Amino acid sequence: MKEAKESLFSRVVKAAVNTVNDKPVVQKETVHVNKLNMLDIDTSSVNVKILIHEEQQIDVLLETYEDGPKLSVNDSKERVEISAKTERQISFSLFKNLPTCKMTVKLPRDIAAHWKVQTGSGKVTANGILADTVFFGANSGMVNISDVKANKLELKASSGRIIATNIKVDQLNYTVSSGVADFDSIYGDIQGSANSGAISMRNINSEILDVRASSGNINLEDLQSKKVTAKANSGTIYINRIAVEDADTTISSGNIKVFKLDGNLTGHANSGNINVELTGDSALDLRVGSGNIDVEVDVQTLNAAFDLRTNSGDIMADIPLEVENKLDRKTTGVVGEGNRPIKLQSRSGNIRIKDRR
Repeated sequence: MKEAKESLFSRVVKAAVNTVNDKPVVQKETVHVNKLNMLDIDTSSVNVKILIHEEQQIDVLLETYEDGPKLSVNDSKERVEISAKTERQISFSLFKNLPTCKMTVKLPRDIAAHWKVQTGSGKVTANGILADTVFFGANSGMVNISDVKANKLELKASSGRIIATNIKVDQLNYTVSSGVADFDSIYGDIQGSANSGAISMRNINSEILDVRASSGNINLEDLQSKKVTAKANSGTIYINRIAVEDADTTISSGNIKVFKLDGNLTGHANSGNINVELTGDSALDLRVGSGNIDVEVDVQTLNAAFDLRTNSGDIMADIPLEVENKLDRKTTGVVGEGNRPIKLQSRSGNIRIKDRR
């Protein structure tokens, strides 16, 4: 009886799958416009590629199939809406490999003041956009943009990857639920988070940089900023070559590694180690619950007042520290003129300071 039911189910699925017509179809639309207030592109399971051309029009090409997403273009004065969605209510795509649908949109780079581009399951790529506000989103897929200039840029991927390169904005906000955020050559303030995934940023010039990861690594390289905040629940916070007025790093379970630091740093790790290499005249306030603190300095340029404390561990200072007060688990002293405070505390772990030369 069980085998009969399974056989019947198989026949039903096979019959349903065979009703899906996957014959290739190409749809085209052209909209002649000057300037728009709003451009809205919304698709289901379609890869969207945006290209720039000089013609004062929007050319849309959709490569789909008979029962696949259908192209719809709505032009209403200063707003153009472009959509490509599947009309079928029941999908058997799990049982049949359906063609990949692609939408190519060609338009002037400054065609609209406000952009909104999103796809349900697909990849969004764009470059060369000039606008006031821009939103790119993918529920399950990738957002890959470059050479974008805007006042405000928002990027969102529920399950996938965000890649942004050569971006000039006043404000960039991003959210990744489960995936990776990868940024390179960004000029402007950045704020965002990844719930489960990694954050990687390179060549950043900003007033404010705020990055947070619930479960994953944060990698930041070549930063210039006034205020940097990097927080993670678990993983590693890695920062290399940073010039900053103030940086705040916090991790619950994991390590903090900061190399070639020029600026003030606050760091806190509940369970993990903190490693810092100073290249400039910096103030430090580093605290760990269970772990070690290692700091490398250049004693030839160092002017710092040290406050070193550990509840259970050793204090090792391989520098010409002029000790002012030394107890069993506490040492204070100065190097040079003692202008910058360096405060290192560990509840359970060692504190080491050494000259990197």
